[in-house]
Amino acid sequence: NACMSCTEAAPCPDMAKSTLSNHFRILREAGLIRTSKQGVQHRNVLREEDINARFPKLLKLILSFPD
Repeated sequence: NACMSCTEAAPCPDMAKSTLSNHFRILREAGLIRTSKQGVQHRNVLREEDINARFPKLLKLILSFPD
Protein backbone atom coordinates (compact mmCIF):
# COMPACT_ATOMS: atom_id res chain seq x y z
CA ASN A 1 0.00 0.00 0.00
CA ALA A 2 1.27 3.43 -0.92
CA CYS A 3 1.50 5.89 1.92
CA MET A 4 0.98 9.55 1.00
CA SER A 5 0.74 12.82 2.82
CA CYS A 6 -2.47 14.82 2.53
CA THR A 7 -0.89 17.27 0.09
CA GLU A 8 0.57 14.45 -2.05
CA ALA A 9 -2.87 12.86 -2.31
CA ALA A 10 -4.68 16.11 -3.11
CA PRO A 11 -6.54 16.00 -6.41
CA CYS A 12 -5.83 19.70 -7.02
CA PRO A 13 -2.61 21.46 -5.98
CA ASP A 14 -4.49 24.64 -5.00
CA MET A 15 -7.07 22.94 -2.76
CA ALA A 16 -7.39 24.59 0.65
CA LYS A 17 -5.81 22.65 3.52
CA SER A 18 -9.05 22.92 5.49
CA THR A 19 -10.92 21.23 2.63
CA LEU A 20 -8.31 18.46 2.45
CA SER A 21 -8.48 17.94 6.20
CA ASN A 22 -12.24 17.60 6.05
CA HIS A 23 -12.10 15.07 3.21
CA PHE A 24 -9.48 12.97 4.98
CA ARG A 25 -11.47 13.12 8.24
CA ILE A 26 -14.50 11.73 6.40
CA LEU A 27 -12.43 8.95 4.80
CA ARG A 28 -10.84 8.11 8.18
CA GLU A 29 -14.21 8.05 9.98
CA ALA A 30 -15.61 5.79 7.24
CA GLY A 31 -12.74 3.36 7.87
CA LEU A 32 -11.33 3.73 4.36
CA ILE A 33 -7.92 5.12 5.30
CA ARG A 34 -5.52 4.93 8.23
CA THR A 35 -3.58 8.06 9.16
CA SER A 36 -0.32 8.21 11.09
CA LYS A 37 1.81 11.16 12.01
CA GLN A 38 5.46 11.32 10.90
CA GLY A 39 7.06 14.49 12.19
CA VAL A 40 4.78 17.33 11.12
CA GLN A 41 3.16 15.34 8.29
CA HIS A 42 0.11 13.14 8.44
CA ARG A 43 0.58 10.04 6.26
CA ASN A 44 -2.44 8.23 4.83
CA VAL A 45 -2.75 4.67 3.64
CA LEU A 46 -5.76 2.99 2.07
CA ARG A 47 -7.11 0.17 4.24
CA GLU A 48 -7.23 -2.07 1.19
CA GLU A 49 -7.35 -5.43 2.98
CA ASP A 50 -10.14 -4.29 5.28
CA ILE A 51 -12.15 -2.84 2.39
CA ASN A 52 -11.67 -5.97 0.25
CA ALA A 53 -12.73 -8.21 3.14
CA ARG A 54 -15.94 -6.26 3.64
CA PHE A 55 -16.67 -5.36 0.00
CA PRO A 56 -14.99 -7.93 -2.27
CA LYS A 57 -13.95 -6.57 -5.68
CA LEU A 58 -15.26 -3.05 -4.95
CA LEU A 59 -11.86 -1.35 -5.21
CA LYS A 60 -11.01 -3.28 -8.35
CA LEU A 61 -14.28 -2.13 -9.90
CA ILE A 62 -13.82 1.50 -8.86
CA LEU A 63 -10.20 1.64 -10.00
CA SER A 64 -11.04 0.11 -13.39
CA PHE A 65 -13.25 3.05 -14.45
CA PRO A 66 -11.72 5.21 -17.19
CA ASP A 67 -10.93 8.84 -16.34
